[in-house]
Amino acid sequence: MFDIITDSACDLTLDTAKQLQIEVVPFYVSLDGEHYRKEGKEIAVRDFYQFMVDNPSAYPKTSLASIEDFEQAFRAHAAAGRDVLCLVFTSKMSGCVGSARNARDLVLEDFPDARIEVIDSAAATVTESTMVENAVAMRDAGCTLDETVTWLEAEKATNQIFFTVGNLDYLIKGGRIGKVTGRAANMLGIKPMILFKDGEIFSGGVARGRQKSFEKALEQSSPRPDAMGYDINYYLATAYYRNGQVDKAIHVYQAITDLKPGEKTAWYLKGTMELEQGSTDAAKADFDKAVEAAPNDYDIRIDIFCSCSKYGQDDLGKSYLENVLDGDRKRISDFDLGRISYYLGDYEQARTSLEKAQENGGAEAASLLGQTYEALGDYNYAASVYNTYLQNKTPDASLYNQLGLCKLKGGDYEAALAAFQAGLEVEGNTATQSLMFNELVAYEYLGQYDKAKLAMDQYLALYPDDEKAQREAVFLQTR
Repeated sequence: MFDIITDSACDLTLDTAKQLQIEVVPFYVSLDGEHYRKEGKEIAVRDFYQFMVDNPSAYPKTSLASIEDFEQAFRAHAAAGRDVLCLVFTSKMSGCVGSARNARDLVLEDFPDARIEVIDSAAATVTESTMVENAVAMRDAGCTLDETVTWLEAEKATNQIFFTVGNLDYLIKGGRIGKVTGRAANMLGIKPMILFKDGEIFSGGVARGRQKSFEKALEQSSPRPDAMGYDINYYLATAYYRNGQVDKAIHVYQAITDLKPGEKTAWYLKGTMELEQGSTDAAKADFDKAVEAAPNDYDIRIDIFCSCSKYGQDDLGKSYLENVLDGDRKRISDFDLGRISYYLGDYEQARTSLEKAQENGGAEAASLLGQTYEALGDYNYAASVYNTYLQNKTPDASLYNQLGLCKLKGGDYEAALAAFQAGLEVEGNTATQSLMFNELVAYEYLGQYDKAKLAMDQYLALYPDDEKAQREAVFLQTR
């Protein structure tokens, strides 16, 4: 067994790092060019980007993790007799690898028998985090440090990211492109296609507008559903779908299932897209394949139900849940019986089962129980369910969002606002967009239109394509 250390360029939240049992050595960021704080520890990533939104003329700076930072981390593990695998930000864009290796040499002077492997990930952000997560998976599967290092060194050659940007201001300030070229490109709407590969940034061409740049990225990708490429193909299919190229997305999922017939998620997603296109029979065939691959996976059945409901095939969706209830109910846990009953609209049964499952069911059980009480019209009890969980368990951003919505329905707008703001403070939350929008709605209900307008500006800066928010912004201008 070995321990894993990485740097904050992997963009993993502190909560995720804790769950994965890894240590993150932070980079440093400065908002004024002088005072540096530890990324993720002394300043949250969300706050850093919010500063950029609020101060478009400012140019924050970053600094790599120091030798001392890595030395402190390595020394603690060496003193405990623990082997270390350290994955760090690409050496072609930072001196972080050098800092880590120098720190290792210092520690080995005092602990000559220690084993500290430092790997140049040749990666950043999502590709670096993927390598870290793969290292965790290998560690937890019982692989040796040598086996893990060998596999990661081979894997990093497959990492690549295509991306574009909304404007070129930061590329100009960072010296990546000339000022004249950058300003002209901004005026003409030209977007550079940027490829991150082998640890450095390359030009992937240019395109006019975000849509065209997205299409260009797709042109440079191709389905390759091999053992190393499943994740890539899921991302590719998603990209095709979001670009309106549903047939190509279906083709990618078909390629995955041809190679791996038991890939339930690919069958489900393929079926959902066929359902969207009106091919109900083809969708049902794919959904049947997904259920056949995992007959006791109630999550996939609920996903199928929700997709069918979205596209007006309620009876088809219900059949996948009713089939579960037609069997031996004694095999079904209270939690699963409760959530299946909830989705089928049997709220009394849902309430009974979810009450029993509340203690061990986690945030999802609390969320569904609260929503069950809302469906029964009891907003006060629903709010008490959310509050009880949030007071006694790990803070959950989605539950704060549910609590806020419940308070809105009950007319307690101050409490609703407080709930949405509390949710936004949860580290690594996945409900930021919904919470931000609901926060500005709460301001509207309170008649605090100046604050609502400010919140709307911040929201649209992050989510400019939200049509609902755009309409709401027009309304706010009349207040």
